[in-house]
Amino acid sequence: MKVSFDFDATLAMPLIQDYAKYLIERGIDVWVHTLRFPDDAPEWQNWNTDLWKVIANVGINPDKVVFCEMTDKWNFLGEDFIWHLDDDYIECNLINKNTATIGICHDGNSTWKNKCEKLLNV
Repeated sequence: MKVSFDFDATLAMPLIQDYAKYLIERGIDVWVHTLRFPDDAPEWQNWNTDLWKVIANVGINPDKVVFCEMTDKWNFLGEDFIWHLDDDYIECNLINKNTATIGICHDGNSTWKNKCEKLLNV
């Protein structure tokens, strides 16, 4: 089972980092899809220091970080992911409209974790 997290304002939050760690402990394949540019983009060098620190702390393989380079994330999710957790309603709506992945928005939503768990336990 594969799930995905946004980074900024999502996996950057300690509460969500704890949840991602819990998923990894359970054997869930955790990925990150971020609108950021990779480190080799000239204008963005050293931009991802915080991301790499969190990824290491959570235990996510660096090969499972997808830099979408300001392109809508649904273009990169394909059909393999159960859900993608994000703080952006627009991203979630586009994911829900264009893929089989379920976009879940946690911003202002206290039930996000329940939604994630329900989809994992189907």
